[in-house]
Amino acid sequence: MFLVWGDNTLARRLASELIDTYGVPVTVIVRDADADHAPDSGAPDRRPVVVVAARLTPDVLTRAGASHRRPHGPHRPDTVDNS
Repeated sequence: MFLVWGDNTLARRLASELIDTYGVPVTVIVRDADADHAPDSGAPDRRPVVVVAARLTPDVLTRAGASHRRPHGPHRPDTVDNS
């Protein structure tokens, strides 16, 4: 499972690429449920899971299914603890 946080063009393109090209499950965390955030891959079973949250917190990550996953990528001190 891949987790994408954001509702901008880059986040939508990344989610679409992961779903359409690689066929992997994707969860997208967005700030607004009404935003145009979910890529439309056509098939309902290939759409991302969407979690709505105003801020990225440990609880939001748990709801998104990331609580038991190891982080990939850099860890910066100004981000949520990803240890």
